[in-house]
Amino acid sequence: LGTIARADGALQVTYNGAPLYYWKDDTKPGDTTGQNVGGVWFVVKP
Repeated sequence: LGTIARADGALQVTYNGAPLYYWKDDTKPGDTTGQNVGGVWFVVKP
């Protein structure tokens, strides 16, 4: 895990250099509705 500075100055958490994001339709811990959306979004398993 690491961080990068976003264009707006905020820090973004990264995994192996790739930024991590929340999916808009995941509303509670454990939700993974964003898995494989568009073939480019994948869930990171802890």
